[in-house]
Amino acid sequence: MEIKKGIAVSPGISIATLLIIDSEDYRIPRRSIVPSQRMVEVQRVRNAFRAAIDELTEIQVLRDDTGGGKIKDIFAVHLRFLHDRSLRKRVTDLVYSKLVTAEYAVSVTLREIASHFAKVKDTYISERAADIYDIERRLLRQLLGSKREDVEHLTEEVAIVARELSPTQTAGFNREFVKGIATDAGGRTSHTAIVARSLGIPAVVALEDLTECVSGGDTVIIDGNRGIVIVNPDEATIQQYQEYSQEFTELE
Repeated sequence: MEIKKGIAVSPGISIATLLIIDSEDYRIPRRSIVPSQRMVEVQRVRNAFRAAIDELTEIQVLRDDTGGGKIKDIFAVHLRFLHDRSLRKRVTDLVYSKLVTAEYAVSVTLREIASHFAKVKDTYISERAADIYDIERRLLRQLLGSKREDVEHLTEEVAIVARELSPTQTAGFNREFVKGIATDAGGRTSHTAIVARSLGIPAVVALEDLTECVSGGDTVIIDGNRGIVIVNPDEATIQQYQEYSQEFTELE
């Protein structure tokens, strides 16, 4: 049994088998193109933005009945960025001026914006960098044709453990089966924390190295009230937390 301390961001108790989700972290090498390929790459950028908007709009519609206005606001922010013509122009201008591929231009541009947010001293604003990285990954998935691990077809209750989760990824979780969330990164005001609270899923973040201490199939207790995660608890601890969970539910 191992106890990890983090930051409680969504109240409640979860006792479940964990499911580890690997975070997407694309490494995009710089690849040059010849001048005649410019329009092809520019069109790829436009197609990626259009497909990302369609994908996000579809998710927004599916989640429209859960989480209230806060989740809708997060989707709205992401869609505003994707609809922003100046952002798209900034990407396509990079393709034209530097003769680089669409994916490289997207990655460089979005990471520059994310870096700008991250350097702001205000915590709320600096944590918005995670949303920019989320948008970058969504665009790169469209360009590279890859998909993130799908958790939409779960058939049993799990606790999600990840290095980091994007806001829209969290919003896609099915509350019937996703009973808790624990991540290495994150903060109280991150959009992922806001989404978890809106969905009523117990969550603890800023656990630093939890993903290195667990294996798929381990049992975890996620204490979203105290900011504690217990890996492979003994029977006495499980029983104690089952009683604690019942008391918390009755109190609510």
